Amino acid sequence: MAYTFFTVTNEALRRLNEVEMTSSEFSAAKGVQALVKDAINNSQRDIFTRDREWSFAYGSTSQTLTAGTNEYAVTTGFMSVDIDTVMLDRNDTLNVEERRLIPLTYDEYIDTHKETDEQRDSGDYDTPIYVYLTPDYKLGFSPTPDKAYVIKYTYYKAPTELEASDSVPEVPAQYKNTLIDGALYHLYMMRDNIEQADRASRAFQEGIDYMRSTLINRYIRMRDTRVSGIVND
Repeated sequence: MAYTFFTVTNEALRRLNEVEMTSSEFSAAKGVQALVKDAINNSQRDIFTRDREWSFAYGSTSQTLTAGTNEYAVTTGFMSVDIDTVMLDRNDTLNVEERRLIPLTYDEYIDTHKETDEQRDSGDYDTPIYVYLTPDYKLGFSPTPDKAYVIKYTYYKAPTELEASDSVPEVPAQYKNTLIDGALYHLYMMRDNIEQADRASRAFQEGIDYMRSTLINRYIRMRDTRVSGIVND
């Protein structure tokens, strides 16, 4: 069976012992059927916010800098930006090699570079070396760029609202039951069925924990850092 907003919503309706929808009824759903659609979206948002580093939330983008401008809005639809991944893209025309920019906290930038950057004029602009995030989530570069360099970075995105019947949830199909458990939690809470809501909440959390263990908590290798021997003079 296809994994779509339509099929997941109907499966949640079956688990509630409610009437399923036909595809022609889906867009104009009312009553409990509309609530289930909302609950599926609520569950997907919950999953995205429980951990911001899901592999299915991973995205990458690039941006062209403007000479004389050192702060830029982050890509739309993001939840967090991995500042450690910001790279200056190779450009033979601009005579720059690809390299990673050095990440700074905003406080470090204020303490060590902001005053210098603000005193620069166009003749002092240069190739960026450092990158930082402002409190209002802009990407900043220092020194202030002197050319239209291209930077690229990775980020973790917010979920896209499911609307059409054939929309595919961003939570992978193998975790469909977790998505539905989260939806049932919201539905039982709306019905003031605390006992069933607690059961659904526990199942949802167990599903989240399993997703985290399989999708995030992976270690390529482990290293023993204990002292292996003592040398006496």
